[in-house]
Amino acid sequence: ELIMQGVNLKCLNEQCEEQKIQKIIYWVKKSNCDGIAESTIRLLYENDFIKDIVGLYLLDVHWFDGKDVKGFGYKKITNLLKQIRKSSTCTIVQFIDRLGIESVGLKAIKKLEIKSIKDFMNFTKTDYVIGQKIVEWKSDINNMKLFTTLCNLLEIKETKQGDSNM
Repeated sequence: ELIMQGVNLKCLNEQCEEQKIQKIIYWVKKSNCDGIAESTIRLLYENDFIKDIVGLYLLDVHWFDGKDVKGFGYKKITNLLKQIRKSSTCTIVQFIDRLGIESVGLKAIKKLEIKSIKDFMNFTKTDYVIGQKIVEWKSDINNMKLFTTLCNLLEIKETKQGDSNM
């Protein structure tokens, strides 16, 4: 079922393949993975190399062995894996921004003074829409499973007071 959200149609089905693909695309764009285009993500998804964001970090050059995927030569695969590995280190602010929580961007996270995983987990302020969106996102068990799994796969650095490299 689709709903209107502003000027956009939105699918509410969390199992919708397009919604899963769009989440991966959003993550990759926010992670500044050079050379990983939407078409590449779609090919990876359609050929069962990845099915979610976590799948990106589980990719290995051996997954491609013996599989003939159009456009995926050794050089493209190694560049893809290099970009994914590069994105595995980030600040907590970048990490939360990549999650795609509605209305929650870099400036909002900084303003809310979320500087660690603990700060994010303990965040409960619902005075403003942004806070409500974070609390709502965290109340979804699937979101928290994703969060926990990514926390274990990535190197997430805390930010310090006045840190401008967020």
